Amino acid sequence: MRLILNKYISSREFKFNQIKIYSGNIPEELEQSRQHLKNLFELPVLFYLLTALLFSSNNIDQIDIILAWVFVVSRYTHSYIRFSTNHVPHRAIFFVFGLFILIVAWTKIVIMGL
Repeated sequence: MRLILNKYISSREFKFNQIKIYSGNIPEELEQSRQHLKNLFELPVLFYLLTALLFSSNNIDQIDIILAWVFVVSRYTHSYIRFSTNHVPHRAIFFVFGLFILIVAWTKIVIMGL
């Protein structure tokens, strides 16, 4: 996000003081990057907590590892779509898929215990 911001500040399309409240005409690429960064502190936080619980319990099996990697791939694919075509229906498919994987992983922990 900082690299994108620097690009717009150096080209004088965006002033540094506009960052305080994101006022004025904000370039679409900058707003897209900002929204993506905000998304990284929503759904993935549940994944971070899940992995921390799994590691602290020292009770990780192959299914946990597979679910974790599938979730990570779904997030990378979601990010790729956001920064390439930004086609919302395609993004939504990978978001919901990642959410489903996270629900399955959490359900496994709740049912089977740590």
